[in-house]
Amino acid sequence: MIDGVKLQDLIKFSLDPNSIEIKEGDKVSVSIVKPLDNGMFLVNVRGRLLTANFQSLPQLSRFTAEVIKTDPVLELRLITKDEKIDENLFKIKGEVLRFDKKAVVEILDRYGVRIDPKDLTSEVVKKVIRDSGIFYEHKILNAENFKDDVKYNLFQKNDMESVGQITKLQVITILAGLEAFLPIKSDDSDMEDLELMVKKGKQMSVIIKTHFSKIGDTLIYIRDTGYGLVDCVIKSEVDISKEIGEMKIEGVRVTWKKLDKEEFEKVDPIKDAVGNIGSIGILA
Repeated sequence: MIDGVKLQDLIKFSLDPNSIEIKEGDKVSVSIVKPLDNGMFLVNVRGRLLTANFQSLPQLSRFTAEVIKTDPVLELRLITKDEKIDENLFKIKGEVLRFDKKAVVEILDRYGVRIDPKDLTSEVVKKVIRDSGIFYEHKILNAENFKDDVKYNLFQKNDMESVGQITKLQVITILAGLEAFLPIKSDDSDMEDLELMVKKGKQMSVIIKTHFSKIGDTLIYIRDTGYGLVDCVIKSEVDISKEIGEMKIEGVRVTWKKLDKEEFEKVDPIKDAVGNIGSIGILA
């Protein structure tokens, strides 16, 4: 306890106390920008981006806090406005963090939801997404055929543990602001299991995140321009610009760019989902 304040209610920031105009007793608005790899969080306090260490997992993406100390580090205490909302958001965050990516890959693979990079067409991507279970409830509401749907088949086998993982996949997809997010098995021995992300928008936009044995970490951006041309940008650790330049695919423009390691790490729907829990857009 510190002056009657529980340690788990504190947020600690490492910064020069003289670099921001703030004093004990101040009420400040705090926004979580994104989670970082080391368990820390990037937050915005009065227009400044700071690295924060939470004593316990934050339940909201935006909240009000009271300044408890300013020296030697800035310490703030969360001010809870609605305990019921906080409790529900905390449960959602816990479920997202318990998402088992490997288990989902195995579940989807069991029902034939996989991708062969040699046959990566828009129709293949659409079929994979359609059968993944992400739109199961949508199919029911619209009286669509769902016999091949993964979630439907899991219900038929009473495999509720797997149903739970697919449901988490659906929640992460929504929270990350995507049309679809799928971790799937690759049929290519030189390609690790990949993550497929479909972004919302007027035209279909797909991001593939994976690792190839010969070219390292790779991001593939595929965008339908809407003018009969598909734009494909491949970013990899190893320079394959010569090989890309020799590729001729009708209706597809392929270019290569050097992969930025930070960009590769940033493309992470699970982190996006956790960071968006409690945001105004999600609550609305």
